[in-house]
Amino acid sequence: MSARRGLTYLLGGNAGAFAIQFAGSVAIARLLSPPEMGVYAASMAIVWIINGVLNVGIPSYLVREREMPPEKLGTVFTLTAAQSAIFAVGLFLGAPLVGALAHDLRVTQSVRILAWFGALMPIYAMFAGLMQRHMKFDRVVLITLINVGVSAMFTIGLAASGFSWASMPLGSGFGVTTAVGVAAVLQRADLRSTGFSRAYLKPMLAYGARIMGASMIMNFTNRVPDVMLTRVAGAGATGLYNRGANLIDTFNNSLMSSFQRVLASQMARTRDTEQGIGPTYAHMSRVVTGLFWPAFALLIVLAAPIVSFLFGARWLAAAPVLAISAAAGALNMMVACRAEVMVTSGREKQLPRIEAIRGFIGVVLFTCAAYWGGLIWAALTRIVDALVAIALYSPGIHAATRLGWSSMARVFARSALVAAITAAPALAGMAWLGFPQSLPPIELIGLLALCGAAWLASLFVTRHELAAEVARAFGMIRARLPGFA
Repeated sequence: MSARRGLTYLLGGNAGAFAIQFAGSVAIARLLSPPEMGVYAASMAIVWIINGVLNVGIPSYLVREREMPPEKLGTVFTLTAAQSAIFAVGLFLGAPLVGALAHDLRVTQSVRILAWFGALMPIYAMFAGLMQRHMKFDRVVLITLINVGVSAMFTIGLAASGFSWASMPLGSGFGVTTAVGVAAVLQRADLRSTGFSRAYLKPMLAYGARIMGASMIMNFTNRVPDVMLTRVAGAGATGLYNRGANLIDTFNNSLMSSFQRVLASQMARTRDTEQGIGPTYAHMSRVVTGLFWPAFALLIVLAAPIVSFLFGARWLAAAPVLAISAAAGALNMMVACRAEVMVTSGREKQLPRIEAIRGFIGVVLFTCAAYWGGLIWAALTRIVDALVAIALYSPGIHAATRLGWSSMARVFARSALVAAITAAPALAGMAWLGFPQSLPPIELIGLLALCGAAWLASLFVTRHELAAEVARAFGMIRARLPGFA
């Protein structure tokens, strides 16, 4: 499968996954209160922290290795099984500690339920890595849609049946279980590989140790704030914070992961060429910023009406968090796919040091801001974190891609113009109406439609690189519609 076709599959599939998660989050927000959702957010913190501790980079290892004989693949299976067992035990035994830190017994119970989910996470990631190695992006899309679809269905059903906060960890467990079962059937040919070799294990663990350091620090610093916020301000504040911040995180994880997977595969194939990975990374950066920056700009301008329309008035306090998180997300796009670039170019040894510095600054600032300033000040530390990430990662990315600041400025210039043109109708409309906290549905939808038209027009007027991709996509759709071929 070609990179463009793979990206088309992943973008379409992950857009569908985002739509499912988004619709599910709207329904769940109507069924559960901020404190109930805060319990799940705090309990998921320990899941991602342990995931960081145990992450030896198996998916990226499967993609980057040139040869994968049966014994090496069998060693990967053995290591994954060990990860799963340790993950489940670690979650179950660590649950009381997390509950004590959060000052909430419900967090302890939620983490224990999530031990089931955690045990299957490494297996799910391994199957996704195998599919990515074989460029079977359609299969990656399938298991992703199954995971989020089943999870949303069970979570909504359980929440409506009165399971309260427990509906979310239970739904996550059902989702990943179904996805792993389907993945095992699809990759059954790979599962025939058996054997274990210490000769393969040693370099595998050496690679994993470099990935683990960065992953552990990254997940720790990204998730500890949820526990600290719950301890300082309660589960309600954590629920509000996550409702605003997680909308951006879900947006990134669902759609940005498409670019990350395809970019990693493409860079692995071009790193040894004369041009290197620079042109590939520059093209991807133009496409990513042309797509995401306008969306983030709209979320900044329309944060309050969107939150009010989707989740209801009781969630309005999450609107400033959404706007701040969107601004931070736009800044992070300036060093998009940073881990993939560092790993592909052999600079993964720098990741632990960079993430340690970034993590220390982030956790200290967030904790102090939450304690002394409250929810909004805590959210503002996301912008500081994004600026720190740009400062720390840019030198490595520029060296790996041979693209300096001036080259990257040219890459971003048109995307910034497109974002400004896209958001202009929304900003003018909100200013005309006095920046209301809510809008009638017809007015909000009308503003979004107008901005969508402005985005499409600006792509072609500015001759943005994404315009060709959009034209190609419309051409493919038109060719498949009866009567238009």
